Amino acid sequence: MMMKFILLPLLFFLFYITSLYAIGPLTESAELNEDLPLEEHLVLNKIDNDTDLIISSHSVSDDNNIFSVTYKIYPSVQGFSNISNLEVSYSKKLNYCWLDFMISRAMTKFSTITTNNPYLGQTSDKLEKSKDELLTAGIGIGYRSTYVQKALENIMFSEDIFETTSAKLTYHNLNEKFYDKSFTGPGIQTDFGIHKRILNGFHFGMKFAYNLASVKKSKEGNSTSSSGSLVLSWVSFGIDFGFYL
Repeated sequence: MMMKFILLPLLFFLFYITSLYAIGPLTESAELNEDLPLEEHLVLNKIDNDTDLIISSHSVSDDNNIFSVTYKIYPSVQGFSNISNLEVSYSKKLNYCWLDFMISRAMTKFSTITTNNPYLGQTSDKLEKSKDELLTAGIGIGYRSTYVQKALENIMFSEDIFETTSAKLTYHNLNEKFYDKSFTGPGIQTDFGIHKRILNGFHFGMKFAYNLASVKKSKEGNSTSSSGSLVLSWVSFGIDFGFYL
């Protein structure tokens, strides 16, 4: 559990640094034509392998809407099935970033995302291994950049590779099966993805995510808020399919 909380500031630091770099170099080139938005200067080129000449170009400024489907699991060889998460998201381009909306449904092993609150009942092996349903909705801001592309350009063809970072405010509904209780509450989600633009209208890639949330069940009798609360924390990674509309 401690490792999960250590990853949170690291992912936020990655999000912060990538965002700064995504704005910095592009702003410098945008001085050539201040009427163009920053993303106008990110161009995906298709190069002929025989002649090394650019045969077609696609400016990402033409991308306005992205519909994505992501399937994520737990990053462990032995426990990869502890989390099975299907996420659907929609992104709308703004001037300097993307406005992201997402919903997801996950089946999670209780002990992978939280620890038992003794006020809720005794901890047992059945509770720790129970598979619970977790529903999530969120909204946030995302950035797109091409630093992986630049890092690989001398090694392999990378003109169609880019990365994304995002941070979202989320709301969760955990349906715990062993005690048959429901928990709701707010949280945050950070994402980092590396994608390959296969077609102008489609990309394929990998996405890494960290989630942190505080959820509680409805009060019963004289119970307090803390006696019915859980802290959820988990990491996941998976494959991402994006469709440009």
